[in-house]
Amino acid sequence: MSEQTGEQSMVGYAPTSTRTDSVARNLLLANSANYLEYFIGLIVSLLIARSLGPSDYGIYVFMIWMVSIAVAVTNEGFNLSVTKHVAEDSQDDNRPSISLIVQFFERAHLTRLLIFMLPLALATWLNSVERGTAFTAFAVSALCACFFFRARHMLRVSTFRGMEKFWGVAIAPFVMTPLNLASAIVLYLWGAPIWAYLVQYLVISAGFYLCTRFFLLRRSGYVAPALRHGRFMGYFDKVGEYNRYVGPSAILAYIMASQTEVLFLNLFSSTEVVAFFNVGFVLAGAIATLVPGIINMVLLPMVSRSMAKGIDVVRGIVEQTLRYQLYLNFLVLGPTYLYAETVVVFLFGEEYRAASVPFFWLVVIYCGANFVSAFNSYLLAANEHRLLLRVSIWGAVFGLLCDLVLVYLFDLSGAIWALGLTMFWYVTARIVPANRRLRAVLRPLHLLLTIAFCVLATVLAATASAGTSGVLGAVLGTLLYVLVFSACFYVSPVLPAQGRDYLRGVLSR
Repeated sequence: MSEQTGEQSMVGYAPTSTRTDSVARNLLLANSANYLEYFIGLIVSLLIARSLGPSDYGIYVFMIWMVSIAVAVTNEGFNLSVTKHVAEDSQDDNRPSISLIVQFFERAHLTRLLIFMLPLALATWLNSVERGTAFTAFAVSALCACFFFRARHMLRVSTFRGMEKFWGVAIAPFVMTPLNLASAIVLYLWGAPIWAYLVQYLVISAGFYLCTRFFLLRRSGYVAPALRHGRFMGYFDKVGEYNRYVGPSAILAYIMASQTEVLFLNLFSSTEVVAFFNVGFVLAGAIATLVPGIINMVLLPMVSRSMAKGIDVVRGIVEQTLRYQLYLNFLVLGPTYLYAETVVVFLFGEEYRAASVPFFWLVVIYCGANFVSAFNSYLLAANEHRLLLRVSIWGAVFGLLCDLVLVYLFDLSGAIWALGLTMFWYVTARIVPANRRLRAVLRPLHLLLTIAFCVLATVLAATASAGTSGVLGAVLGTLLYVLVFSACFYVSPVLPAQGRDYLRGVLSR
């Protein structure tokens, strides 16, 4: 990437229209794909849930969860590291080219894939053996293949992020999610058994893999060289050290936020309760990712590039991110509080009504956790991998103990409490040490104003939709909430001046 291109890709360093437009384009492209993938993924999930029923859906959820954990153990840390190292300034002659960096990560990643495939196969076999030899053999083969495809795809998505080629992030969702929806509809109308949905998951996983492989090798400018480190051995030794610290800490952080409660619910409760927790988790994850978390995708490369500009520049990025996230997080809390049960029953059916409780509380938990993203990006960019490893180890131990005790004692409510306590540790253990250096400030007045706007908009939405029941009332109430809350936020001092100027420019066009 040329210096000029890199400068144009950097955003948040100064209130220039070029940089602001760059952020807007990146967010629009990457998160349009996110919206499409999550929205269609949500429809697919509800079709599968309705088709299989709570019992078989709980089994399906646990199998897909095992693949997700295997991908996390293989990729977490690698994903962050490849984004960081590809995004850093490449003008130094002592630094290898992007192509050499990418190939280094891809070869090291392949070794990890082979190592962690055996535990996944064993876990799948143990969970499937009661259904017979044929189903067990099929499940082991299918899930191991899905693991390979998903893990490889996610590594290449992280490469595109580091290059700031966000069309590369978007291409696979744009191609594969419509196919995912179409196949789910066919299987739903057929009344397909669980093995057919596993075949669907395998085919879609392969499609994601092929999309990112083709575009990385043919369209992104990446050319695979012969892997000869030569004079860059010192650089790759530092990358290896970084990975040794960041990898475990990222894996543990993922485990803290990745439905480990499902494992303990599967042990101590029923598959129906697993299904209820997963429905709440899927809905809450979609909201927390699509709305409050939409800015997170560009934070790490943006902060990594800004480190050379000085701590004041990084502090400015963090403070602006916090103020935007005030709006984005509270934008969803009011409607979720009012209409969680309505949404769950409409999407998944009356038999999943119990999922509305974890749905609401998981939205609250993940909206709160989103505030850590800017601080976490700073710690990663500043190479504070030892600190991240320490807090992640303690956090993972704390989270697993909470899961074990609270799920055993309180079932579904215990799972919600366990996740909430774990995420509280995850947030505070990163914000506190990062902010000792950054000194970023979120004014209490801004927080109080945003809470007041949320309460006002919630009361008005509840009053306006009181005479209209069901989905129509939820839609009307949500629209009123968004309009009232957004208007209050826009005219208040909470919205950064740069953001207000940009919005005025957009609205005046």
